[in-house]
Amino acid sequence: MFQSQSFSYDAGQSRMADYAQHTIGSKNPLKRWLHRQRFAASFRLLDLHDRQSFLDYGCGDGELSLQISRHFPHVEVVAYDPAEELFVQAQRKLAHSERVTVTRDFDSITGSFDRIACLETIEHLPPKELEALFLNIKKVLKENGQCLFTFPIEHGFASMAKNSYRLLTKRDKYVSIGRTIKSVLGLHVEREPQESLSGCNYIYSHIGFNCRNMMRSIEKHFTVMRIAVLPVGTVHLGLGNGLAVIVKR
Repeated sequence: MFQSQSFSYDAGQSRMADYAQHTIGSKNPLKRWLHRQRFAASFRLLDLHDRQSFLDYGCGDGELSLQISRHFPHVEVVAYDPAEELFVQAQRKLAHSERVTVTRDFDSITGSFDRIACLETIEHLPPKELEALFLNIKKVLKENGQCLFTFPIEHGFASMAKNSYRLLTKRDKYVSIGRTIKSVLGLHVEREPQESLSGCNYIYSHIGFNCRNMMRSIEKHFTVMRIAVLPVGTVHLGLGNGLAVIVKR
């Protein structure tokens, strides 16, 4: 587990002060659509049923947990995020949701889960924290349970489109023409140095993320059951926006 330390932060200055503005609340209509499609695809791929248990690992502001609780009122939901400012946003969003527990302390989570979702989280973790995440999920995933990972594609045509937008908007301080060219060609690009998100080690930029290496890391820990390319599930890897991977222990 990647531990949160004692700290203070000014939510008004934080890059994650309003998580929704980076996802379904983005000012960019294409970005909003892609994130909504990701949530819709997650519903289909999770194959969740009433009276099962569900863990939203790295829940961000709690949007997926909110949707799950509304569609499956008898599912026990645990929304977990170790970053204090995201945990606070999830608490706020899920305050009136029944059968939902919000926590930032993984050790407080008891029992095991039929379904686990870890959406757009693992691409932000340094190696040590990523390994801890995999071990945590294996610890609480039921023997016949399933876990869904989603993460972006950052090479080929996808990287050209994404990095062109990043260059245009100047919202990613790590983007450059040189790194964009390397990404498009599938060449190695160093990740940006890790920073702190509420005391947790965190890599903000997607640039340099290698989904092929991530697949190899996942396969070391889990049995892969299914891979889908997002947003529609049928586009060739070089043209898709992200990957969704269903695994079991």
